Amino acid sequence: MGLLLMRRTGLRIGELRGLEYQCLRANGSQPLLKVPLGKMNNERLVPIATDSVDLIRRLQATAPRLRPWLVPGPRGYPIPLPIPLPWLTAMLEEHSRDLPDPVRITSHRLRHTYATEMLVPA
Repeated sequence: MGLLLMRRTGLRIGELRGLEYQCLRANGSQPLLKVPLGKMNNERLVPIATDSVDLIRRLQATAPRLRPWLVPGPRGYPIPLPIPLPWLTAMLEEHSRDLPDPVRITSHRLRHTYATEMLVPA
């Protein structure tokens, strides 16, 4: 679900790992995603669609509320950790293994796909 959220919002992989459990905000009726400090060393609020809000709610429901990160890391660690980068990379490889496109899917490619879709009129 975390990878799908990246795909739907254009998040960088480090931003996904750093998303707080309570990352949703609102500006009137417009839902916003609070993106943590990332590559550009700034926080930002990104407008998101209803299906992305639903996905965030599903992620919030996957584990106890008393965790700092939206996408939980390993269970049983003495301190809550964000999901490890190698786990996300392995998941992406697993879910894209049988795709007909011969080009390797990377987390950054999800970001490009999101940006391209933003250019195409609905």
